[in-house]
Amino acid sequence: MFKKMLLVFLCFTLFLSIPGCKKKLPTQPDIPTKILPTIEYFTATPESISLGESSTLSWSVSNATTITIDQGIGTVSAKGTTEVSPEDTKIYTLTAKNSDGQKTKSCKLEVMLNPVTIDYFISNPPLIWLGETSMLSWSTTNATDISINQGIGEVSAIGEIQVGPKETTTYTLTAKNSINSLQWSCKVEVIKWACLDATLIPGNPIFIYDPDSNICTGEFNLVLSEGAGVGGSISGLLVEAWTETLLHSEIFPGGSFLGFGSLNIYCPLVITGKPNGIVIWAEGLDENGYMIELIINSYISWKENIGTMALVGVTK
Repeated sequence: MFKKMLLVFLCFTLFLSIPGCKKKLPTQPDIPTKILPTIEYFTATPESISLGESSTLSWSVSNATTITIDQGIGTVSAKGTTEVSPEDTKIYTLTAKNSDGQKTKSCKLEVMLNPVTIDYFISNPPLIWLGETSMLSWSTTNATDISINQGIGEVSAIGEIQVGPKETTTYTLTAKNSINSLQWSCKVEVIKWACLDATLIPGNPIFIYDPDSNICTGEFNLVLSEGAGVGGSISGLLVEAWTETLLHSEIFPGGSFLGFGSLNIYCPLVITGKPNGIVIWAEGLDENGYMIELIINSYISWKENIGTMALVGVTK
């Protein structure tokens, strides 16, 4: 029995050793190796700065086809440096790419903010006449946002600007950062006086001359309109009618007027002779105490015995 079992075992072993009886396993294909970009370093030196100072970003990259840095820097070379001066703490990220993938590395630049200070904000001169200008000058430190009101808007940390307000104006400078906010105001005082313009109603008054009596008659309304916003009063009008010599002189009562208002004075005239022109003198004071003096010149053009009056000019 033992001999039979031994014989069977030997036959099976021989069968397995015959070539071609073993099952051949399939060959595994080669798997290609991916080569990703390598970022040797990406640093900020120094890593902490005060507002207004700068730091240098440095980097070195290999095996990359495209290299970019965010925060507005953009595409860069494989190795390089760039100077940055942010207004607040920033994290910069470098991204290196190739056909096999990408890698990123970040560095932090801390911006140390100090409290805002306003060194000065002045107007020079602080007192002007209407129509003149003043210079605003200022200096601030540690501010990230600086502006002046009255329509001026954003300004630099140190600067000056010329202004010409039409009335007394207070300007306010605002300087701030993430820590604090400060304001400083200065005033430009405008000295104004009444500004009067003269017109006639009707625009071209008619005069009638009677040669038999040698009398000329006519009438008009003198309208004084104020344009600077300053009220005042006219003490009276002196109206003179002229040829080569003075023919007639008459005084009419004045009156008061408001800023941007008007004063209407009625002037009926009875003149001995045939005048070539009329001169109107107006005097008074405005509400700021400044004297008002107007000389209004006109001429009369005659067609037979009918004359037409027209303004020539106003001297203020």
